Amino acid sequence: MVGGIDAIKAAGMAWDVTPSDSTVFKVETRAIYVGGTGDLVCWVWNPELGVLRSETWQDIPGGTTMIIQTTKVMAATTATNLKAMA
Repeated sequence: MVGGIDAIKAAGMAWDVTPSDSTVFKVETRAIYVGGTGDLVCWVWNPELGVLRSETWQDIPGGTTMIIQTTKVMAATTATNLKAMA
């Protein structure tokens, strides 16, 4: 988990995201922009279990920027027009 001032540092790069269970980003995101309403399913760290696991955020409205650190957006994602920022 990123803490302190680094947590609010602006993104220096961005790329389009196509949900996939096999594609792993080369860098961890700071945020994901959701252009079209739907569910966002990402691979994230679960500190309670000490493992990476799939987590779902449901019914995210289009135009929302999700502040999330991830290296994978899963195929079960139904949100569209996704843009990763790091």
